[in-house]
Amino acid sequence: MTEIVALIALINACWLLGKTYKDNPIIKFLRTNRGMVLILASVSLLAYKMVIYDFQFGQILPSFYSVMVLLILLGLFYILKDRRAIK
Repeated sequence: MTEIVALIALINACWLLGKTYKDNPIIKFLRTNRGMVLILASVSLLAYKMVIYDFQFGQILPSFYSVMVLLILLGLFYILKDRRAIK
């Protein structure tokens, strides 16, 4: 559960930093590639959780899977939304 809270805090921190420091190249990258950053953070968090439990899927909470899948789908939505806005 703390990992989910940390991921949400990371997303909010990126958003707040993006509003404050618009000209910084790292912040511009995070703002323009927010979907990919969200997907990479979710997948890395899921991989970290799997390594902790030695790839025993039964010990990871089903709600954790649901939240990770939701965040990955949200990242895909942002990627598609940003690509449509560019066209």
